[in-house]
Amino acid sequence: MTDFKDREALVTALDGANYLVDEGLATALFLAQALRQPLLLEGEPGVGKTTAAKAMAA
Repeated sequence: MTDFKDREALVTALDGANYLVDEGLATALFLAQALRQPLLLEGEPGVGKTTAAKAMAA
């Protein structure tokens, strides 16, 4: 996984992986990565939980 220097770099990387992320999720993903803490994504099937994880890993 890439270490992102700021939230904007993370948004750019996710956009490059064809994942459209909103401000709240981008902040949560960035902080989880920066603090080296896990992040539990929950929601209905098909909302993009797995896609977000794959985009972060790319």
